Amino acid sequence: MKIGVFASDERMVHLCDYLKKEAEVIVIDENDSIAELNRIAQAIDVLVFPVWGIDETGFVRMKQRGLYVLEMLSHLKKDCVLFSGQESPLLKEFPYQVYCWLNDDEVVVKNAELTAQGVLGCLLLYSLHSIKELKIDLIGTGHCAKACSDYFDSLKIPYRLVTRKSIRHSGYVNLDAWKAINPYDIIINTAPSCIVNQNVIDYWKNRKFVIDISTDFVFVDKACRKHPFLNLVELKAIPAKVAPSCAAEIIAEYILKELKR
Repeated sequence: MKIGVFASDERMVHLCDYLKKEAEVIVIDENDSIAELNRIAQAIDVLVFPVWGIDETGFVRMKQRGLYVLEMLSHLKKDCVLFSGQESPLLKEFPYQVYCWLNDDEVVVKNAELTAQGVLGCLLLYSLHSIKELKIDLIGTGHCAKACSDYFDSLKIPYRLVTRKSIRHSGYVNLDAWKAINPYDIIINTAPSCIVNQNVIDYWKNRKFVIDISTDFVFVDKACRKHPFLNLVELKAIPAKVAPSCAAEIIAEYILKELKR
């Protein structure tokens, strides 16, 4: 079996090493020509896209540039199997079987734990306070919020869990109520929605350190991003940055499991 892998970041490079233990791996580089991609397409049985997949124009984002792969897709074997982190609408236009590892609960939970480690590292690196002095507003109740709260509980870091849902938690704060108060100095957002607008930020009394790890980073309204009370850090692809080898192993396990079904 031959597996083609887009080596778009360090995580995907490590993925190649893991997959080499089970199959022949063809590493796809951002400098490969369209002719080379077409040649590769005719030889492989499995094609692995990066976590972000392919965009609507047919490009895969690599380390320094985009790689046009639409023509390559038309040259794949009819029974070629595709893997991607996220779903890409463009891939649905082709007759290939597509698996997305971020649709798998086990993968999502493991990635969330790595994400929480990255958030904790960011706090240690950029916060002006020691761990024992931190007070955090954690927004959201998804996998990443759960992983962050588990770390905060184990380290005995004071935090409030902010959400619209009614939940049983000692630090629970209703999101609508939170919008009308002066929040803690550290805010971690995991919710994929715009929450901080001018009305909300008017309640703030001092500068806040905000870490946004949500999809598309929409937590803060664009009109508020230069507000003097806002110190915003947007963290993306955290597992690939804090633990690329572990992140790659998680993906490799998923791919090999699906191929062996």
